[in-house]
Amino acid sequence: MADVIQDIGLIFPRSQLNRLTLFLGGTETDEAYSTTIGEEFLDPLGIDEKFFTFDEGALNRIIENNSVNNPNGTKLTKEDFNYVQHQDRPFLIIGGVLIEPWKGGDPNNLYPLEMTPLYTGIRKFQTTASGRQIGGGYVESFAYDSIPPSKELKTDGTLNQFTIGRNKHRFTLWDVIGTSGAAPEIALDKYNIENLGFPEFRSWPVIPNQIVSFKDDVHHGDGGFLDNFGLMPLLVRQVENILVFVNTATAFDAENGDGVVDEKDIVDDVFGYFGQMPKLYPKNRVFEEKEFNNLYEAYKKNKQQGNPLVYCQKYSIMDNPNYVISSKKPDNTDYKPTICWVYLDRTEKWIKKLDVNDEVSKKISKNEGPFKNFPHYKTFAEGKKQFEIIDIDRKAVNALSQLTAWTVLESKYYLSHHLGLSVEDR
Repeated sequence: MADVIQDIGLIFPRSQLNRLTLFLGGTETDEAYSTTIGEEFLDPLGIDEKFFTFDEGALNRIIENNSVNNPNGTKLTKEDFNYVQHQDRPFLIIGGVLIEPWKGGDPNNLYPLEMTPLYTGIRKFQTTASGRQIGGGYVESFAYDSIPPSKELKTDGTLNQFTIGRNKHRFTLWDVIGTSGAAPEIALDKYNIENLGFPEFRSWPVIPNQIVSFKDDVHHGDGGFLDNFGLMPLLVRQVENILVFVNTATAFDAENGDGVVDEKDIVDDVFGYFGQMPKLYPKNRVFEEKEFNNLYEAYKKNKQQGNPLVYCQKYSIMDNPNYVISSKKPDNTDYKPTICWVYLDRTEKWIKKLDVNDEVSKKISKNEGPFKNFPHYKTFAEGKKQFEIIDIDRKAVNALSQLTAWTVLESKYYLSHHLGLSVEDR
């Protein structure tokens, strides 16, 4: 395990704490968290607060469509954008949620938001408990957080004109990672605490042939509140082969001493997809409840044998109107994807491969020092330094990376068989 990754941490230096203090109660409150995250993680990579799109072709089309001066005398240029495509990389879908109304931490008030390099929005049109209309489709990502067109929306290929406004409403990659990382929002919602710097954006419905409007900025948060594994957008698009990486602070328990399989034995996110824990995950059921037992028993067998927790199955899908997931393909045949679940685990076979003479390996084997909870680290407050919110020892990060890579490689023939990969692909 080479020592190649520096300490990773989200730290609030005095200057950032001062900025957060200044934002409290001010007009820019909803930019503080995303700005802090962006400055820590993206700005050092040269990714600044610009619009973003997928590739140069998409950028050229945007510039062509927005080359005419707008009423305040400005126009979009290539310098206003980052584009994110890299060769041989998948198309990224980042999950967020829209929280409406902001009241009591009710999971029924969470609506799945998809953020991609090309478009952003909520697929299903719906009216919230407070009477607000949301969703119905997507807008180009640089148009999110905008003022909607003053004329009827067209969905026939005709361009719709909208107003972005000042820089505060420039939807950037900083906003994307700020939204997807806004895990504290659910606790703040529960206790009705506002104006602490977490993301709020304009979000208006996509309703064909109507003039739409928005009330005010609405709270946005971490997509993990609903779909922590990012599984639902893939089922929406009827992807045939899916790898789900269950990276969690909850260790899998094969012993199950109390005889009841619950969130102490396997992370609670998994249950919702099988219709269990409906109070916590009321919108997520896509598999028959009985299929959960297959997954648990396969993990249990692998754990007892010291093998990686990897399990694949072809699933029948249940219709889920909350995400607009269909059990039928366009040709009316059944949609039955193969899903492989890879659960982060302190695998005995991997532990035995560690060098007994290496000091780091010894600490991993004995759960000492920064490896006390290895590999099941909490996202927040795992480090010990003052003001550090996300901080994991660099050796622990490298060990996590190596364990995860080993898990996949150790299971490559099993995964290849179930995902229908050829020998060359293996």
